[in-house]
Amino acid sequence: MKLNSTQQYAIILVILLLAGGIAYFALMQERPVDSSVFLSNVASAKEVAIVMDLRGTNSSVARGKIMQCGVDLAGSAGLADKNVSAYALEPDKCTSSKGERPLSECEQEFGGKVRFVLMKGDNNSTFYEKKLLITLNESWNATCGVSIKQ
Repeated sequence: MKLNSTQQYAIILVILLLAGGIAYFALMQERPVDSSVFLSNVASAKEVAIVMDLRGTNSSVARGKIMQCGVDLAGSAGLADKNVSAYALEPDKCTSSKGERPLSECEQEFGGKVRFVLMKGDNNSTFYEKKLLITLNESWNATCGVSIKQ
């Protein structure tokens, strides 16, 4: 079957659109950075969010450790001069100082802020430009906090 020039151009256009979409998606993905990049952004931020993602956390011990880590972070010296907002994410709602709301409202509110995201997982920390992802589980036995030296 031979394709006419219009069909050939249409196929090329579809391929280019797919390649562009894949490239855009790849560029929009967050990539881990050195801790100094994140801490510099924390130091210069006026507002910081603490996101306690309790979705998928059925263990009351793990939930308690995630929430305690959030409380520890909120009270740490490195955030003393920041406007700190805390969010607890459940499967179907979000709780913050503004009360219970749909998840989408909270995600939109904290999405652009420098944020600490706490969730269940292996005890680990990964730094991103505007986010520190802290995963912890029942065996977590450290205190969470941030101290910024300039």
